[in-house]
Amino acid sequence: MWELQGFRYNNVALFEEVEVDTQNAGLVVVNGKNLDSTLKNVTNGAGKSLLFNPLPNLIFDSVPLATTKRGSKKDFFEKDSSTTFRFRNNGQDLEVTQTDKSYSITLDGKEIKSLKEGR
Repeated sequence: MWELQGFRYNNVALFEEVEVDTQNAGLVVVNGKNLDSTLKNVTNGAGKSLLFNPLPNLIFDSVPLATTKRGSKKDFFEKDSSTTFRFRNNGQDLEVTQTDKSYSITLDGKEIKSLKEGR
């Protein structure tokens, strides 16, 4: 069974730099408070779901960072954006890194697939 070991985001939507290590974490709970809201204790719009938006790109091998929200990916991702997800299965480590123009997959530290935009 593939287990999510962690993920890292750089310049993705409202996240400048986020790294979450889920190794040996058991249950992971994501909680957030919307600091922009004028109402007290509002959790809508804090970015909780946004943390997992890039995951379907990895599962379905889609165009890098193709997820859009209300318009173009320009609204959602910056030029230097990247996401990295780390997985483990039966002692093997898989890492998938996506940027706005490319992605690469490494298995136990060796690149097994890569794609750059326009190729």
